[in-house]
Amino acid sequence: MNKSQRFLLTLLAIILSFALFVFGILFAEKVPFLTVLGILGLSGVYYFVFHIVNRSSKTEH
Repeated sequence: MNKSQRFLLTLLAIILSFALFVFGILFAEKVPFLTVLGILGLSGVYYFVFHIVNRSSKTEH
């Protein structure tokens, strides 16, 4: 897998994680379990953004 494909896959993962976060937080009042999914979605966004930033800092040096 080349760099652009890996970047697009990571970007898609960020979007899906953010969607999971939004869905979890919007409907957490009705189903308390969705709070956990919202937290996992936000953690996923953090992980994948960190992954992109970490990889970009390695390519600069």
